Amino acid sequence: MNNPHIFTFQKILPSHCGLPVVIALSMGSPTPKKVEQVLDSYRKPNRYLIGCWQTNRIIGMIGLEIGGAAGVIKHIAVLPEHRLQGVGKALIKNAMDQFDLQTIHAETDDDSVEFYRKYGFTCQPFEGHYGKRYKCGYAP
Repeated sequence: MNNPHIFTFQKILPSHCGLPVVIALSMGSPTPKKVEQVLDSYRKPNRYLIGCWQTNRIIGMIGLEIGGAAGVIKHIAVLPEHRLQGVGKALIKNAMDQFDLQTIHAETDDDSVEFYRKYGFTCQPFEGHYGKRYKCGYAP
């Protein structure tokens, strides 16, 4: 019997067929054009996408910008039916291990700040272009 909480991870290209649906979950007011623009931003040399699969289906993703031993989470999303199963935490851990990151940062909103805090990130509020936001950082 398959363990439903076993995940596999793989770097993926912005053109991966299942990616637009998942990455759209990490965006405010996603439109097909906006999703396409975000995916195109991952064609830069320092940007990476990692997908999380369960039973041959992409169920989550993380998009990163890497600079040396530091990473910035630009996008992270998990399909709603797979949330609260450790997928997001596993995506962050996999990214940190795969890129040998010493620190990882993210910017988020009220809806997601607790996710980062539960992982161990320190989050500081600030007022941004889109209202109240949080700068979050983690160094294991």
